[in-house]
Amino acid sequence: MAWYYKKEYEKAIKNYDIEIEMEPENHVAYFNRAFCFAALGKNKEALDDLSKTLNLKPDFHWATRYKADLLAQQEKEDTKPETYKEAVKQDPGSMYALQAGAYLNQANANNMKTKLVNSGVDSRILILKDSRGRTWYLVRSGSYANQDEARKASLSLKDKAGIDPVIRPAGTW
Repeated sequence: MAWYYKKEYEKAIKNYDIEIEMEPENHVAYFNRAFCFAALGKNKEALDDLSKTLNLKPDFHWATRYKADLLAQQEKEDTKPETYKEAVKQDPGSMYALQAGAYLNQANANNMKTKLVNSGVDSRILILKDSRGRTWYLVRSGSYANQDEARKASLSLKDKAGIDPVIRPAGTW
């Protein structure tokens, strides 16, 4: 994501290519690479990656919404309402993730993500700014429809990686 934020999309794509080669089931890598392709105006490639994301993780509402946005940009009005309708069904307000850590230092977040991946846990880093303008790197895992599902998954995470995660609303603080 660092290359993406620096607007060096080609470098980001190369890194995502490596990540996907190493872990072809990583839906987040396809999703992030889609953003890079779209930034380069390569919407076909972006849509292909979003389709791969949704094949791996059909309930990943952010991918569904982004796909709808790209289709709308291409003026495919016949597909837009159906795609948005599907995205709205997946209300992010009812989605939860497990947070293994929150860091001001990106290297620390990368280390935690690596620890999770090495333990067999899919993870991602959510980057947010707080009210004081500081950049936080939140290490998250999973996407759960309700808190009960998230609680069950947190027990599994504790067993696999020895980490006691916090249940957080997906995509937000």
